[in-house]
Amino acid sequence: MPKLIAECKEDKELLDSLCPNELARFEEWFHELNRINAIADRVYYNGENLESSTGIKCWFDFFVNGNSPKDALDEDYQAAIS
Repeated sequence: MPKLIAECKEDKELLDSLCPNELARFEEWFHELNRINAIADRVYYNGENLESSTGIKCWFDFFVNGNSPKDALDEDYQAAIS
């Protein structure tokens, strides 16, 4: 599984603050988030890797709150169109 690469200071600070176990779980979750986004019918972010198009930090609360990657994308999409 590819490692997340932070493209901005906030994302780098977030990734650096995570313990190795939490970072591994978040990277796995984020990989699934990107996979679902790439094949979604309503690709909101044009299928790009989300770490490039939206950044990483904005998805972290979904992860912490126990949302599945699919639920996170659904919730974010609904917020964007409402």
